[in-house]
Amino acid sequence: MTRRRYSNNRYASGSRSRSNYSYRSRRTRRSAEREVEVISFGLIIVLFLAQLVFAAAFTTQLILLLGGIVLLGSAFYQSSRRWRVNPMTWIGGIAMFTFAILSYQTGVVPLGAILPLLIFGVVIVSSFLTGEF
Repeated sequence: MTRRRYSNNRYASGSRSRSNYSYRSRRTRRSAEREVEVISFGLIIVLFLAQLVFAAAFTTQLILLLGGIVLLGSAFYQSSRRWRVNPMTWIGGIAMFTFAILSYQTGVVPLGAILPLLIFGVVIVSSFLTGEF
């Protein structure tokens, strides 16, 4: 992964000497990256808590749809910032979104309410095992 150079002087002449550029520290990028990951993790937890509290309003199909949107939204945001995104985030988001679309069409959710928990659990466990979280 290459590092990005940022100009220290906006009005620098056409010369590209090393003194006009600096590299952004890895710690700064990692803290912002982790903040986005924690926010998306928190949104998923709030989503599951809402399903427990308001079971009638939050169906399993809606949980799959919203969970897929949160995971894919987080993955798209992180990749637009050129941050590394765990492949399981993409796979989990696509799986949740696909199962949501299929369940809205057929009316059947395979494994019932356990499916969103299972997919999200796989994403979390794989993130811990690869050191991404």
